[in-house]
Amino acid sequence: MFTTNVVVGRATFAFSPRAVLRGLLQWDDDAREAQANVLFRYTYRPGADLFVVFDEVRNILGEVPPLQSRRFQAKMTFYLVPGA
Repeated sequence: MFTTNVVVGRATFAFSPRAVLRGLLQWDDDAREAQANVLFRYTYRPGADLFVVFDEVRNILGEVPPLQSRRFQAKMTFYLVPGA
């Protein structure tokens, strides 16, 4: 049997009904990692969205190198009405 501690924090901020920023921070002492995930979603018209995501994982407790991974992604969706 083992014991681990995980601390999670979430936050959501709505700039408007069309633009939302979400954040997730997670600290895990067993894996010795701290993770951050930030998502921005913008609905530029009904059924069509732009997503921008930043994700980072770091070692904690002084391990070298501290940065394990970092990603930046963008995705755009659209709604197509045939014949319109």
